[in-house]
Amino acid sequence: MIKSTFTFIRRILMSSRDKIFLGLMTGLVCILFSSSLFASSATLSWLEPSTNEDGTAISDLAGYKIYYGTDSTSFTKSIDVKNVTTYQITNLISDLTYYFAITAYDFYGNESGYSNTVSFVALNVPPSDPVLLNPEKNGKGKGNGKKVGFTWQESTDPDGDTVIYQLTVCEDPDLTTGCITGENVASAASQDIYHAGMVSTGIGFLFSGMVFMPFIKSLRRRTPPLVVAAIMLFLISCGGGGSGASSNNSDSINGVSQTLSGFKSNTTYFWQVTAKDGSGGRSSSEIWNFQTP
Repeated sequence: MIKSTFTFIRRILMSSRDKIFLGLMTGLVCILFSSSLFASSATLSWLEPSTNEDGTAISDLAGYKIYYGTDSTSFTKSIDVKNVTTYQITNLISDLTYYFAITAYDFYGNESGYSNTVSFVALNVPPSDPVLLNPEKNGKGKGNGKKVGFTWQESTDPDGDTVIYQLTVCEDPDLTTGCITGENVASAASQDIYHAGMVSTGIGFLFSGMVFMPFIKSLRRRTPPLVVAAIMLFLISCGGGGSGASSNNSDSINGVSQTLSGFKSNTTYFWQVTAKDGSGGRSSSEIWNFQTP
């Protein structure tokens, strides 16, 4: 008698499960998505289903699970996000493509198949442009004898890459003649070469694109929820100190200072700072001019 009663209850639950999830596949042909910069994470959003395939209202939908990983055919991680329709996943690694899919489940633990799969690629973003501070434009270089001090506002890197600065000072506005430069410049015309230092650590992601593709979980009978994917990122960067070969190199809260030597007296020089992130990204400041004492 107990066995028969249990079987009867089980059949009711299975019937309820089938009714709940059969209608969810119908919305998958209408995919919507949006993106914005938000965090070093992926934020997924999806539409909550409201009716079954037979038109009756869904009443036993309990929650959702997010499956994700770097392989589009095999998700390695899952999160039970309960009954919410937006969720942020953190601690992702840059330079990797991530794939996401969502399932729905009812109060009895029955789970649907995967939703459509969405993906994004984290791309390298160059540092922000350095902002020159001193010597002021059309101003006088500050220093003793043939030494001049330079200060610029440090750059931030959206990907959290370490930023290396290259300071270039030349006698012409094209920065080709009589130059005193930082390292990694093959055409350095002076032996007085100094390296400005390094700042900025952290991690971040840039949304580059999303690909929607059908991917149905083979051993699940229920149909999936409609996913509206929104990949976001938070641009994280932290300031750091600079160091170099100069005899007078220091950082302020928002600036990096560097002293170079080898200048001619009463001469107009042009200077520029380039920020490089070590991953191919680079950005440059404006070109300013000043006159030595």
